Amino acid sequence: MEVNNIYIKLMDVRIKFNKLDIKKSGQNKFANFKYFELADFLPQATELLQEAKLCPIVTFTNDYAMERNQQKR
Repeated sequence: MEVNNIYIKLMDVRIKFNKLDIKKSGQNKFANFKYFELADFLPQATELLQEAKLCPIVTFTNDYAMERNQQKR
């Protein structure tokens, strides 16, 4: 019997995501470094999460931002 709980699904998504060749498109010219913008990775991440039937839930407050993943049923 194969166990496919939310933690296994999340690890599968993370492994697939890490194999993607995502390039940083943002550039800080003052400090001379590149950074990821949401458009660099969000479409790919959303597609992988959809395939795994997972839905990320992001919460922002004045003090912090938190992401919580929930499994779609």
